[in-house]
Amino acid sequence: MFVFIGMLAIVGLNTGTCYLIMKYGTKDTEEISSIWVPLVLIMISTLITAELFIGLFSEAVTATLMSMAVDIELNGECKFGSPSFHEKMDKIM
Repeated sequence: MFVFIGMLAIVGLNTGTCYLIMKYGTKDTEEISSIWVPLVLIMISTLITAELFIGLFSEAVTATLMSMAVDIELNGECKFGSPSFHEKMDKIM
């Protein structure tokens, strides 16, 4: 759900920025018959791009948490990983 909310926020901000630029920056809203066509195209392209990048981030987080869970299950504690990972885990625990 967190990833979905992040994607919606990115799409909303990008579409809103496009609208503001078209209305106040370039003043293109008076020249076109419908402002919805470019905004929908921006929404779709932003959604696809956000899905690509945030989807990769979500997979990386899931893989890291799965590796930590397996490490704790096999060793009783978090034994493997980088020193910075252990420092942050010590702060959390």
